[in-house]
Amino acid sequence: MKKKPAFYVLIVLCITVMLAAGYSLYRLINTPDLTDQPDANTISVVLDDNYPPYVFRNATGELQGILVDQWALWSKQTGVTAELFAMDWADALAGMRAGKYDVIDTVFLNEERDGWLDFTKPYATIDVPIYHSNKIGGITDPASLAGFTVAVKAGDACIPILKEAGVTDIEAYPSYEAVVDAAKNGTVNIFVVDEPAALYYLFQKGIADEFSRSQSLYSGQFHRAVRQGDAQMLALVEQGFSEISSEQLHQIDDKWFGRASTWLYLNYFMESVLVVVAVVAAIFLWVTIWNRRLRKEVRKKTQELLCEKEMLDITLQSIGDGVVATDVEGAITLLNPTARRMTGWDDDALGEKFTTVLKLINEETEEPVSSPIEKVLKTGEIVGLANHTALINRQGAKTPIADGAAPIRDADGQIYGVVMVFRDVTQEKQQREEIEYIMSHDSMTGLYNRWYMEELLNRYDQQDNTCALIMGDLNGLKLVNDAFGHYEGDKFIRKIAAILKRCSGMRDIVSRWGGDEFLILMPDATVADAERFIERVTERCSAESDEKLQLSIALGYAVRTNEDESLQEVLRAAEQLTYRRKLMIEKSFRNSVINALLATLNAKSEETEEHAERLRHYCTELGKILGISNKMQDEMSLFSMLHDIGKVGINDAILQKPGALTEAEWLEMRKHPEIGFRIAQNNVDLAPISEYILSHHERWDGKGYPRGLKEEEIPILSRILAVVDAFDAMTNERIYSKPRSHEEAAQEILRCAGSQFDPKIAQAFVEQVLGMRF
Repeated sequence: MKKKPAFYVLIVLCITVMLAAGYSLYRLINTPDLTDQPDANTISVVLDDNYPPYVFRNATGELQGILVDQWALWSKQTGVTAELFAMDWADALAGMRAGKYDVIDTVFLNEERDGWLDFTKPYATIDVPIYHSNKIGGITDPASLAGFTVAVKAGDACIPILKEAGVTDIEAYPSYEAVVDAAKNGTVNIFVVDEPAALYYLFQKGIADEFSRSQSLYSGQFHRAVRQGDAQMLALVEQGFSEISSEQLHQIDDKWFGRASTWLYLNYFMESVLVVVAVVAAIFLWVTIWNRRLRKEVRKKTQELLCEKEMLDITLQSIGDGVVATDVEGAITLLNPTARRMTGWDDDALGEKFTTVLKLINEETEEPVSSPIEKVLKTGEIVGLANHTALINRQGAKTPIADGAAPIRDADGQIYGVVMVFRDVTQEKQQREEIEYIMSHDSMTGLYNRWYMEELLNRYDQQDNTCALIMGDLNGLKLVNDAFGHYEGDKFIRKIAAILKRCSGMRDIVSRWGGDEFLILMPDATVADAERFIERVTERCSAESDEKLQLSIALGYAVRTNEDESLQEVLRAAEQLTYRRKLMIEKSFRNSVINALLATLNAKSEETEEHAERLRHYCTELGKILGISNKMQDEMSLFSMLHDIGKVGINDAILQKPGALTEAEWLEMRKHPEIGFRIAQNNVDLAPISEYILSHHERWDGKGYPRGLKEEEIPILSRILAVVDAFDAMTNERIYSKPRSHEEAAQEILRCAGSQFDPKIAQAFVEQVLGMRF
């Protein structure tokens, strides 16, 4: 009798639990439908029909999204029917401006629209980034878009912002989906699309991994707006939305944006637990009445089963790999969320044959491959996926995968199913391909590098194929580097590489063999094929050369005609012919380069042919008076023409500046003797005058540059030129000064004798060459 009160308490608790579960079921069944609307007056609302998840059309063309649900709820709150008109954004703006609609939604506030619309408070902040193809680098901000075509949606608020940033090549499409379709087709490489719509369509079209997101162009805010001055309509719109609770808005957002999976499954799980507990409580009550001794054991077993189920569910829901299970007949019994996402199947896959849901192909051949599930069912062993296996999802998209399948056995060791686990290896594959590209290609030219070419030659050596090897050696690369800097030298290399690539055939392999050397392998080529290739390259180099940059490459070849020949021997023969040809054309090429340098110098500075001729005349006269040798007279003639050749490497703005130079500009200008010295040193014909070029700005008192030589340390030809060049500069018009008379210039020469100039040479020039005495 003493145990009865406890028994009745237990019964009351069970009934209480059942009532709570019933209440939860009632809440689930009677959740209000936010789309119900009462009949009322009507307003017209126009908005974009291509802005997921805010508003877009489903497969049947019906309008759906966050704003559709929000306006339905607004109608319910206000009693006024909101009739939605969704269309291309440019048409929506035009219709609103023409007065066809009462309200426009999904609109950003900008200066132009503020002139004819009145806006509600913002209800969403939208990020507007720049998206660009992964093949394009350097897109960091609007300024970096110069020269590129940028795709946008017609009428979008980003258009005036892009124009203000200096972007002029803008291509408008009717919708965001049309922009992303153009990107998928390859007609668009850069586009500006609001982030929610961009992410939706990039993933829907399967090209999310082909485009990168640069920094945001700007962030805008969604408003609703009415025609300017329509205060009554604006008040009605704002009042209606103010009556919608935050909880209702969050419910709509959760519907379209989704919720974090942990809370989502937890809510459903708790509802399920309440129902299960109610059932268990009823059974438990019945069992307690008939056999109270079994109560504790049943409760214990029930709890263990619930915990085990919860652990299994959480594991399957959270794992990043796809998991698919089948029975012994090969019918699908389970797909976790990752598997559903990767295959494109949902609950409708349950019961289907695994061959229907899991379509596997060889990624390289596109041929079907056998499923590991099939092999496990046949052998009972664990089976891994073959290399280069790809999964074709329900929509036809291809995803490279890895891992395998294993049997599911009961306590007796009998197979009653198979579990297959697989993961997306797209990123791993991409990283591997990038590494392989870096290993096999030259970073400057994009051609194959020497490592790749040596591997290819080794493979060719094991085969019986005939081929031609063409070796190329650039002419004058060091001269270009010394004259114009390594940037122009690199440009020289890239131009030659591009010419070689354009002149080669589909099967030809072009590589950068060394710093200024290239190697081309032409499979199955003959002597005639190799010579025609060399002719094409020579013609193209001539056509693309200019006054500043003379494109030239010495090319030699050798042909492997039978399998007994070693490719190393063929390569040596090609190298020898290349070097012989280089020797034959080197002198004429040096002369053409020097002529090009002189032409460039004349174009960018005041070093005219008349100036050079006056210097030669004065220097020759003064040299005779000073008794210099005939050899030095010849060197003097060449030196007078080329003493300022180093100015080809000086910035044009400095050379042509009309006013005084700044300290930094003087430092730059003072480099030209050293540049000229390096140019002369690398030319056999100019090497004898290189020391004179380096010293022609030294002063008698040691305050000159670049080495600070003084008096007799300065070569005599440099001392002669210093006097003559100064006189010619003073008596002829320059950008920075007007000409002086010969008498004024002669007096200045004598005034600077002993400081800037050799006093003997200065006096001889004034008195004996000019015939003046003071």
